[in-house]
Amino acid sequence: MRGEYFIVLKKEMLEILRDRRSMITLLMPIIMFPLLFSIINFQLKAAKKDDNEKTVLSITDENIKLLFPENKFDFCLTDTPENAVAEGKADCAVLNGENGLCVAYDASSVKSTTALNSVVTYLNMMRESAVYNEIVNCGGNADILNETLFEMRVISPESGNGSSSVLASLAPSLLIMLIFGGGMSVAVDAFAGEKDRKTLENLLLTKVRRGSLYSAKLTNVVIVSLVSMITSLSGYLIAISLNKDILLIFGESELILPPITVIMLILLVVTTTAIFASALMCFMSVASRGAKEAQLKLGIISAIPSILSLIVMYTENAKVSIGMMFVPILNSIAFIKLAFSGVINNSYMITATISNLAYALALSLIALRLFKREQVLR
Repeated sequence: MRGEYFIVLKKEMLEILRDRRSMITLLMPIIMFPLLFSIINFQLKAAKKDDNEKTVLSITDENIKLLFPENKFDFCLTDTPENAVAEGKADCAVLNGENGLCVAYDASSVKSTTALNSVVTYLNMMRESAVYNEIVNCGGNADILNETLFEMRVISPESGNGSSSVLASLAPSLLIMLIFGGGMSVAVDAFAGEKDRKTLENLLLTKVRRGSLYSAKLTNVVIVSLVSMITSLSGYLIAISLNKDILLIFGESELILPPITVIMLILLVVTTTAIFASALMCFMSVASRGAKEAQLKLGIISAIPSILSLIVMYTENAKVSIGMMFVPILNSIAFIKLAFSGVINNSYMITATISNLAYALALSLIALRLFKREQVLR
């Protein structure tokens, strides 16, 4: 049984390697992510102000003025600094928070988002500069420069309760969609495509058991989906390394865990998602009468990650519940978003991993049962 399984698997993999379109689809993320991030970074840099134009900050404490050079910043002293930003009277708001300084900005405004980069840069510089001593000598409140990381708060009316990190919300859905995109054509061709070409009948007439035949084809789809995931994640990391400035602009400074830790945890959850996605695509392909029907069904299903990503994007990290981890695809999107924000919950990770594997096993058993019926040829 093992011998026939590996023979079929080898046949399926050789077909993929010979197909140029499949190879291009798998390698595309390595080029697409760096290109996308470079375009975003270029547009944000182009939107930055001229050196002679000052950034306007709304503040509640006169001492905050001492943190920023007067030739680069203007100040608006008000009791409601966040309202000043929302009304367009200031680019960013800097105020005293519970754990140090709080920087509030309008995520829907490119002007406010790029101003955030300047504010964060100067705040980081002040931590290690002689200005700290100058503040003390002038009788100012040095507590505003405590060692605690400053907070970032989104105050855009349009953004509601959404995450302050655009990249943390965007990356998960892109990774999941590319997993579906990488394995979809392979899954369609493995079963529904074989029906259209009338080659499935010849395969079923051989001595190869249907269980081995189905398992080998499923394994091939899983491998392609995993390769698609790896190239997607590699492309994302390459894009980050080539466009480091974009991290501060989008508030990615919240990523406080070691990158290798985040990557390993993401790989664990997304790998099981790739297995579930492969099982789902194979099930749809087996249950379809032809390639066109399978493509139509999988095309609708592939839109689900986009819908779910919108739900997660406008959900605060604190409101992500363990119940989400029982929902396939949604659990990966939510977990990756938390991971990129520096939040790792072991119970969430375990629940998502086990749920994905359980759903994949259930779909595989149902698909195998359908595959063993004579109606599979119709």
